[in-house]
Amino acid sequence: MLPRKTDLIIFDNNEYEMLLSTVIPREYTAQLMDSSISCIYLNPIFLFVYIITVIKNLLTGSKVKSALYKSYLLCILKFIKPKVVITFTDNSLVYHWLVKYYKKARFIAIQNGVRQPYQFKIIKSSTDIMINHDIFYCFGRYDVKRHGEMGFTINTPIPIGSLRLSNFNDLNRKITPEYDICLVSKYGKTNPLKKPLIDEFIYNSNRLDLDVAKLAKNKKLKVVIALRGSPKEEAYYRKIFGDYATYVENKDSESSYRACFSSELIISYQSSMLIEMLASKKKVLHVDYTSNKDIFGYEGAIRLDYVDYSNFEHHVINLLSIDYKIYEKLVKDDQIKFMNHSSSNPPNVIIKNHIDKLMRSFIV
Repeated sequence: MLPRKTDLIIFDNNEYEMLLSTVIPREYTAQLMDSSISCIYLNPIFLFVYIITVIKNLLTGSKVKSALYKSYLLCILKFIKPKVVITFTDNSLVYHWLVKYYKKARFIAIQNGVRQPYQFKIIKSSTDIMINHDIFYCFGRYDVKRHGEMGFTINTPIPIGSLRLSNFNDLNRKITPEYDICLVSKYGKTNPLKKPLIDEFIYNSNRLDLDVAKLAKNKKLKVVIALRGSPKEEAYYRKIFGDYATYVENKDSESSYRACFSSELIISYQSSMLIEMLASKKKVLHVDYTSNKDIFGYEGAIRLDYVDYSNFEHHVINLLSIDYKIYEKLVKDDQIKFMNHSSSNPPNVIIKNHIDKLMRSFIV
């Protein structure tokens, strides 16, 4: 048996169904290709090509285990012969290796989270694989600049905002706020951090949880907490907030969006949800207790570098009280720079049309 030929490959099982239903034109065939190898091909033709590919990779200096693994994925592509490879895991190093070594397809990566200097520095210090995008659908101009500053390449950068947010907005046109604050949980979020950044991340997250709880109790604010779904997470927050908060389980990819849209102000530490909600004309706030811009480098009115609790309380109450038109003047330039979101020209339409154009260029 040999790999089945299709027009497109969706690389890695991250939002596979969403990509298939929203951005892949129906007239083209597509299949999932996971980075975790689940199928072993023993066809003699495949094995011959595989051995040759492994040898070539070893000659470039690759370690044996790495060459065996990456060569297998590369061989699968050679037999499927896709015209387009698309992924929602834009920071996958295996994906970027394939971009470099498979030249018979166009590669499309769709950004699915904030990409910060600490992540890029980990990549540079731990591997010789560099981020080299072919076509990169990113949140905004900020991300194009960040990649360039770190020495990574993007052949075709296209800032279009968040695909996942756009799909949610298509189904939820209007949600009336019922909470003052939505706290986006970062409980248990330490991957891919390494010490001492893990300790710093946990410290910032825990301090913010405690300060929001203190504020909610002192000012009798209605708080909803968008949970991540980590073990013991709800018990941790109930110990801090008790009955001063509503807890929203992470039942699906849209639960956190609903909690955010149901609130006047979204608060978190180092969360892509802040950037998505900013683009959705919501008030947002990143609170940083260590002022480490490697972890969250976004500047402007969405950021509060912590001074003391009194300053924090005053800042949050002021954000809750001001009219959105006043707040919008403070963040208007950053909204577009951080996330180029347009409801009249949504990401799914842009990407689908682009894929169709690419496919037709191959046919011609």
